[in-house]
Amino acid sequence: MRCAIRAVVAGLLSGSSTMPTDLFAVGERLGVSITRELISGSGELRHTPKGLEVVVNPEQPQPRQRFTIAHELGHAIIQQLHPSADQRKKEIERLCDLFAVELLMPEESFRQQLPREVTLPDVQRLARQYQTSLLATAHRCAELSSMMVVVVMGGKIEQVSGALRDSAAWKDEQFLSIAQQASDGQKGTTQLFLTHNYSVLNWKVQFQPLGKTGRALLLLTRAALPGTSEALR
Repeated sequence: MRCAIRAVVAGLLSGSSTMPTDLFAVGERLGVSITRELISGSGELRHTPKGLEVVVNPEQPQPRQRFTIAHELGHAIIQQLHPSADQRKKEIERLCDLFAVELLMPEESFRQQLPREVTLPDVQRLARQYQTSLLATAHRCAELSSMMVVVVMGGKIEQVSGALRDSAAWKDEQFLSIAQQASDGQKGTTQLFLTHNYSVLNWKVQFQPLGKTGRALLLLTRAALPGTSEALR
């Protein structure tokens, strides 16, 4: 499915700049208009006498508006490919999220921008370049690299992205202590050992709060073992 989404998006972006994606140009290629209007939700796809129309709430932050538009364009793509599809199904919503990510941060382009070892400043730079939120950008980095992303709320794990997302390592007391520090408004970089499937791995942990919400972002990359010069890959 991801390969199919990449192929569809590649066709829509062919011949145009992808950093950041011109979503209005994508809309034109699809024959979909995009307007801003004060509505109760974040956005919606409307059927009008002139065709499909994406409506986005302008009161959202700019990165959120762009994700909303891209998500609704995903609905439009599915509508055009499969007119009988039930757009209210959770599976369709998930597909539209995948379309949004690929539209905003095309895999080929994004991979070229990824450094060998991703740092928080790198994620912030990519978020500015692609005009995406810090969280969405971090999750994309985790998807396309060996980095792990952990989002916490009040010291408790809210979401994990990366190869070890189902690991028991996230119950480690030392890791949870770092998560609590980040939730309390602290930021920094440290290293710790986490056990996964009977293996002990050394991780570099970068953490920072997400505003004053009690939420925080933690990035984990494999750290060099004592006596070695390079991180394990």
